[in-house]
Amino acid sequence: MVSFGVFCSIISFRLLKSDARKRLLKIILTVISFFLSTVIICYIDSTKYVVKCAACINGVVKLNYGQINYDAIFIESLGLSLLFFFIVDIATRNKRLGK
Repeated sequence: MVSFGVFCSIISFRLLKSDARKRLLKIILTVISFFLSTVIICYIDSTKYVVKCAACINGVVKLNYGQINYDAIFIESLGLSLLFFFIVDIATRNKRLGK
């Protein structure tokens, strides 16, 4: 869970200089992007298992214990939502500076 701690630290550090309204908006957008990226990554991963399957029946894949790497999915989702947060943060800072 180190990745979640780093994620929260980076988000908190970047939100220190924002006002309350923008802070709340950025947090809501980051949470939405986290869940959206998790859904997209899981869809791509599950499709990859079905495509790789050579012995499955009607697209049903039997998975063994530990075959799905949940840690990687979680870290990828955190990374994508952090990237989205940085994009939103840079855009709002540039808009505030008038660039």
